[in-house]
Amino acid sequence: MMNMFDKMAAKVFNTTTNVMGYKAKWEPVGAPEPISANVHLSDPTRNGEIGNINYRPENMLMEYKIGDFPGLKEKIDNNGSELFTVTIDGEEVQYDALNVSKKWDGRTLIAEMQKRS
Repeated sequence: MMNMFDKMAAKVFNTTTNVMGYKAKWEPVGAPEPISANVHLSDPTRNGEIGNINYRPENMLMEYKIGDFPGLKEKIDNNGSELFTVTIDGEEVQYDALNVSKKWDGRTLIAEMQKRS
């Protein structure tokens, strides 16, 4: 059974991915159909300035709940990358998921992403 903090954290994650997140779709080879989930996506592709410092983040990250994309980490560990399609403002954008790690809470996974050209 989840404690009160874990229940609130799950509710906040679900709310933010539903309200401000993006629909991500993964089509694993051999699967009968694609797997979709709402995710947080950090795609900082524009240069910016923060406190008089030129800021150019290089990492694109996708954050999702454990269980949303079962087997993804293992496939990436074995194959090197997996293709994702993320819907942003009605447009489908393709990314390669390159690496997956767990966040400190153990329930959230973070995939390093690279936009396909």
